Amino acid sequence: MEKVVKVVFLVFLISSCQSTKDLTGNNDFLFKVGETPVSPEEFLYVYSKNNFNKDSTFNRKDVEEYLELFINFKLKVKEAKALGLDQKDTFKEELEGYRKQLAKPYLTESKVTDQLVEEAYNRMKYEVNASHILLRLNASAEPEDTLKTYNRILEIKDRIEKGDAFSAVAREVSEDPSAKTNGGKLGYFSAFQMVYPFESAAYKTAVGSLSDPVRTRFGYHILYVNDKRPSNGKVKVSHIMIRSNEGMPPDVKESNKKKIDEIYNKLVASEDWNTLCSQFSEDLASSKKGGQLPWIGTGNVDPAFEAAAFGLQQPGDISKPVLSPYGWHIIKLNDKKNLAPFEEMAAQLKAKIESDSRSELSKKILINRLKKENEYALNEEHLNQVIARADSSLLTGKWQVNQGDTLASQPLFSIKEQTIKVDSFFHFLAGKQRSRSAISPKALMKDYFSDFEEKTLLAFEEAHLADKYEDYRMLLKEYHEGILLFEIMDQRVWSKAMKDSLGLVDFFDTNQKKYFWKDRAEATIVNAADKEVLDDIKALKINSKFAIKTISLNNNTIQSQTQFPSVDQLVEDLMGGEGEEILIETATSNELALKRIKEYMVEKGVEEDRITSKEYPEDDEHMIRLLSSKAKPLEKQYNLKDALAVQISEGIFEKNENEVLDKLTWENGGSSVIEADNRYYWIFIKDVLPPMPKKLEDIKGTVISDYQNHLEYKWIDELKVKYPVKVNKIAFEKVIKKLGEV
Repeated sequence: MEKVVKVVFLVFLISSCQSTKDLTGNNDFLFKVGETPVSPEEFLYVYSKNNFNKDSTFNRKDVEEYLELFINFKLKVKEAKALGLDQKDTFKEELEGYRKQLAKPYLTESKVTDQLVEEAYNRMKYEVNASHILLRLNASAEPEDTLKTYNRILEIKDRIEKGDAFSAVAREVSEDPSAKTNGGKLGYFSAFQMVYPFESAAYKTAVGSLSDPVRTRFGYHILYVNDKRPSNGKVKVSHIMIRSNEGMPPDVKESNKKKIDEIYNKLVASEDWNTLCSQFSEDLASSKKGGQLPWIGTGNVDPAFEAAAFGLQQPGDISKPVLSPYGWHIIKLNDKKNLAPFEEMAAQLKAKIESDSRSELSKKILINRLKKENEYALNEEHLNQVIARADSSLLTGKWQVNQGDTLASQPLFSIKEQTIKVDSFFHFLAGKQRSRSAISPKALMKDYFSDFEEKTLLAFEEAHLADKYEDYRMLLKEYHEGILLFEIMDQRVWSKAMKDSLGLVDFFDTNQKKYFWKDRAEATIVNAADKEVLDDIKALKINSKFAIKTISLNNNTIQSQTQFPSVDQLVEDLMGGEGEEILIETATSNELALKRIKEYMVEKGVEEDRITSKEYPEDDEHMIRLLSSKAKPLEKQYNLKDALAVQISEGIFEKNENEVLDKLTWENGGSSVIEADNRYYWIFIKDVLPPMPKKLEDIKGTVISDYQNHLEYKWIDELKVKYPVKVNKIAFEKVIKKLGEV
């Protein structure tokens, strides 16, 4: 919980971001806290961010008030630093976490990412049907192997261009095992369903055309685009499945086909889908849920299943039995949806891109930019010597540098004035290497170097962000000071006020005059839509209580029965706290009935002092009422049909707290019926309470808040003595002038 509060506190402190560099045209201090100066630029930056009256006319008083708040803020931060709070490990760890978050936007190519998001969305509007031929090649293959594979794929392309059928060539030479049976056909797919280079080639190649060779992490491909169509969107379906596959005996497969046909006939005859699914479907994961499956898009399931699912038109439609590699399916359409608007999908697409192979494109552009900006220079001679030291031990993760190897002390590359020596790479390699296969030692060494180079460049950039970007520097400073402010405020104000019970009581007693009740009335306010309902509720008031439940018994019932279920329920309600007492209304002449009912209740556990009685005019009927000092339980009874039929408020109200109550003259026992805003009100004032002191326990939260403010003001006064504040009036006037121009 404390972490959540702190994050909200920091977000409040850091609400927006804009540059204010050189706004005043001078570097004089605006004010000093002790000997620590604060520049006009910093004040303008923070004021511009946190000024909540941006849309209003500029006001000098607002700036003066904000300056006072900012001075108080800096006083508290200075004290926190003086106490060494910024040296605590917990502070450093927390600040480092925030620093990593703040650095992220500066370590990405946002324009490239935005372009990739837009590109992915536009591609998702269409689906491509393509075939391919693959020649496998390790991503880190040696140049000679890469060239050899590239020349082979060109020869294959040439064969097809000269007239050989693509599917026949695919069955003959493709190293994708499925090509032997499908002739290289992949069916329809959309964005994110293939690796990015392959996807790009498919979308950029015209229908009926052959692509140029495409390199992916799997090897070299050539593609033939069979078709392109608008996106089918997604479907939500349920299915009933009977398993069937090539390995089953013929008689079993025949029996399963008959079974699925019989289920289909039952569905056509309007038998219940869920019942049949539960009884017969062999997809155990979905059979108890009506066979429901997740949303399905193009390329997510077997082509035959996909075609049948997308072929259904209206929710509730069912397909004829469809055979997939898993068995027979009957598919029911539940819902369809088209591609969502770009605005709804942008964040989701961005997250996908960050984990997709296309993110490498953004990273590559970023690394190239960092090399240029940071004057990166590679010592190719020393890198070649490093690569030459790679041997088979690198493939097992056991490569070690030879002791005394003078290469370790040589420069590998430089970033601005910083030189990275070979030894740094060797240390990185010692912790990074692991067992690898299907790659040469030299190619693997190159891979490790590329990883080291990238991480070093990113680390250098991250370490120098504050030098390059004023916004980042100011944000980091605000987080730094914001965390300190939170910690020192918690120690000196918030937690102190919560824990200092003696100080709280003393503060409350000293300021008792602030904590007084105004005139108050203990009242019940019944607000009804219908006057008849209002009169009905009024009739239920007996002395100072309300009859919230009533039952009746006649003489014959009392004489002939020994059990009274309705009385039992009333007693249960009383014992459960729904009321305070039971009132028995019976004729004076029928004391035996009264005695019988009272004895029955006492036997059931009701204390005698909770049972009262009074005369009732009917001789053969007896009314038994559950009485409550609260009218609120009646609200539920009268609102069964109309939720707004009756609204009941009861309790103690201060003057000006309830508009309807304020219309009346307050007096003990006062009762009035008034009409207002097309509603009828019955107001009963039980007691009028004069102004009196509030008790601490009644308003403890308010008093704690006031005590915290008191502690803070007192503490600030002490800090101003400890760290005298000096305001530069000339600089302040320049700030005022500059803000007037903004």
